[in-house]
Amino acid sequence: MELFASETFAYIREHSLNNVSVFGYSMGGYVAIYLSTLYPDLIGKIATLGTKYHWSPEIAAKEIKMLRPDVIEEKIPAFAAALAKRHGAEQWKLLLKATADMLVKLGNNPLLHDEVFSKINTEILLLIGEKDNMVSLAETQSIQAQLHNSSMIVLADTLHPLEQVNASYLAETLLSFFSGSAM
Repeated sequence: MELFASETFAYIREHSLNNVSVFGYSMGGYVAIYLSTLYPDLIGKIATLGTKYHWSPEIAAKEIKMLRPDVIEEKIPAFAAALAKRHGAEQWKLLLKATADMLVKLGNNPLLHDEVFSKINTEILLLIGEKDNMVSLAETQSIQAQLHNSSMIVLADTLHPLEQVNASYLAETLLSFFSGSAM
């Protein structure tokens, strides 16, 4: 997480971006919010989609069970093939291992927690799919209640994978939020 935040910060600085709006999908939302805690004046607005905010060793262990390449190849071969096509025939397995390692670290030392959430003043839009099986509506609602300057939208009939989100609706929602138009 710290590396992702550092790389995002470097990109923003390298391109001389000021008061930048950030959309983070899944863990990207976690990175964006974490970055805003490090540099409160760097980011103007944040929109997240399907972001898991609560991490513990138990939650990390549960999530890691879904990152086993041998099980994915056996039980969900189409998904394994898609990962291999997207990331490379063997690289996708290394990516899952690195992701599992990151989740263990995050579970043992969450960067965002209740005390941090209560201090964030960045304007944040929390988007959550109605049928998201990775992040619960209750978890997203509890975070939204802790944030001082946030709103939440539940995307009807939407699962976690970004490829299954209504892209047109998402784009309209993000443009409206980032431009300050009424949603």
